[in-house]
Amino acid sequence: MASPTAHSAGVVYLLSLPVTDANIGAKNGAAVSVVEFGNGIIHQTVFTLTALPLTIDNDAGAGAQVGGVKVYDFPTGQITILNASGSVALTTTSVLADTLNASSTYNWGVGTTIAANSTLATTEQDIIPTTNGTSSATINVAGATSSSASTVAPLTYNGKSTAIDAFFNVGVANDVDLDGDATVTVTGTITINWVFNGNV
Repeated sequence: MASPTAHSAGVVYLLSLPVTDANIGAKNGAAVSVVEFGNGIIHQTVFTLTALPLTIDNDAGAGAQVGGVKVYDFPTGQITILNASGSVALTTTSVLADTLNASSTYNWGVGTTIAANSTLATTEQDIIPTTNGTSSATINVAGATSSSASTVAPLTYNGKSTAIDAFFNVGVANDVDLDGDATVTVTGTITINWVFNGNV
């Protein structure tokens, strides 16, 4: 295996993985950019999120304070997620005292379904597991960067008839921290290592 080399934003790439356009997915939205490394079977997809807009709903049902946005469509086929990691910061753009209170704890993760549970569970965080962050202390100023502490175990998904997606999800578990629908932006990087197992 080739030695790793460091590139921008602290992301590490393996020299053995060239940029590829074979069996890749599609990023979602103007605030998301991707670089695709791999050989058509083994992939490393590196996302850059630049002020990705997201709304945290104060009344999403059953006491959930959540928001999510799709960032990627995997190619149609059987997909194995090997591991993933990320480092992001949230900026609250709505009035703090009326929406997401200053310096509140939030949960974030990346999953194959959009969030419906403020603690993020199961498929809401089956790519990058639930990680805590701290929201903005000042409106329009990013909170501290939050890095995922661990990755999920390899999981295989049957996306042969319907391609699987990746959603960036946020939840606020303590409902007293959210007084109304909050608008935030997300900036950072996410890396997903995965395998395309074909579509036969």
